[in-house]
Amino acid sequence: MIRKASRDDAEQVARLVDVVFEPHIRRWTGDAEQEERLQLIRHFFKSEANAFSYQCTDVHENNGRVNGIVVHYPGEQDEALFKPVMEYVKAHYPSGKTDPPGKEEPSPEYYIGLLSVSAEARGQGLGTKLIEHAETEALKTTNRSALSVREDNYGADKLYKQLGYHYKKTHKSDELVYDYLIKELGRPE
Repeated sequence: MIRKASRDDAEQVARLVDVVFEPHIRRWTGDAEQEERLQLIRHFFKSEANAFSYQCTDVHENNGRVNGIVVHYPGEQDEALFKPVMEYVKAHYPSGKTDPPGKEEPSPEYYIGLLSVSAEARGQGLGTKLIEHAETEALKTTNRSALSVREDNYGADKLYKQLGYHYKKTHKSDELVYDYLIKELGRPE
């Protein structure tokens, strides 16, 4: 079952976020170990109005276990949602590094910021279900969705292209190279 996340999901969600964002969070924190990264993720997940908040997250739950998450929001909110994260990181981790904010215009696409499926649940179509769920939410406000995939993440890239996403541009984040993919969804509801 896919449902809105709640603060009570923090422990399980933090591990799934860390799988995807570990290289970023290590850089931001000056190479924090896993427990410190998880603590940081839980802090932001339980907080409101940020890119890792429970408010932007939907979870797939089976028998009380969260085995997949999708973080999604209108693209024009991206900068505002990351601002409190970067401010906190800069204040609490002076040895960490963060990229300066980009000079690009806000994205008109609905943004899927993170998709993570537990190792045990992979290969069962859960990633597809979570993406399709986010696309349904996107259709409430726009007709396009977008996501970024690390250029070396061939499995995710293949999935996204099978789902109809296509290349728009390449960008860097924390010295990692990503392809920005978009998809035309049809008519908004």
